[in-house]
Amino acid sequence: MKRVQFIAYDNIQRPMTASLEVFTDPPARKHKIIALITCEGAYHEEIVMTKAILFKARQLGADAVIKIPESTAKTGSGTLYGFHSGGRSVFRANAIVFE
Repeated sequence: MKRVQFIAYDNIQRPMTASLEVFTDPPARKHKIIALITCEGAYHEEIVMTKAILFKARQLGADAVIKIPESTAKTGSGTLYGFHSGGRSVFRANAIVFE
């Protein structure tokens, strides 16, 4: 199974972008969400998963992404005393273009 999955919210073909902005909250600037991008991996792989999401967003022609907190639905073992003890996490972001 491919780790990076996405659903595009429109059929517009955009050129790949060279860089993009990353937000944790929606930006004040007017924007349109063009896709939801997800990437499944181990909790300790957050950097690798984030890089994969950002690359896919650039491929889709996004100007920025809005990170969504990773899914609390995990498989395998869970969290013990505030530390994740294995299992998988789903990292997510909305790809956006500025209007």
